[in-house]
Amino acid sequence: MIEIGALDKGDQLRNGGIPCVLLTEDEDTRYINILADSSGFRAGEYEIWSYKGCSNIGIAQALNSFINKYAPGTSVVVHRDRDYFRSYALTKGRK
Repeated sequence: MIEIGALDKGDQLRNGGIPCVLLTEDEDTRYINILADSSGFRAGEYEIWSYKGCSNIGIAQALNSFINKYAPGTSVVVHRDRDYFRSYALTKGRK
């Protein structure tokens, strides 16, 4: 978690300073900002943290656990690209 800078945010999280964290596998987060804004997120009410790569989903899970434990008032949204999902995983749950 040190490599993505999450521990530096610990105090801010515990003090309720970050209402929402958007976790993404992408290092380039510019389009995630656009997506968040168009989805109704307001600037300053969320932060985007990259967990750097689709193979690092374990880091996203660890961050989610950390945030839920130490900042239960902070929402977590995880973004994953569909390019590494099998077609079954994409359609699972859709009917």
